[in-house]
Amino acid sequence: QDLRAGVWEFDTFIDGDFAMSYNLQDYPTAEFKESGELSVFTGCNDGVGTYTESGNELSFSISQYTEMFCEGDINVNQ
Repeated sequence: QDLRAGVWEFDTFIDGDFAMSYNLQDYPTAEFKESGELSVFTGCNDGVGTYTESGNELSFSISQYTEMFCEGDINVNQ
C-alpha cells in the first residue's frame, strides 16, 4: 500500500519477535505527504518532519514536536 494513501493508525507495536496491541482512546498516527513532509500524533502530542523512501527503507526526521503533559496511563516519550 502507498504510504501517502491517507493517515496511518498504529494499534500494534512490534519489537523483534514480540508484538503488543493496545486499546487506546486516541491511537498514534502518521501522515506521509507527497511533498516529503510527515505529520505524527502520539495520542497526546504531535509533531512534523520529513521522510525519504529508498527501496524497502523508510527514513524520517521529526523537526518539531510538542511536549505537553499527557494524562492517564499512556505517556509516550520520543
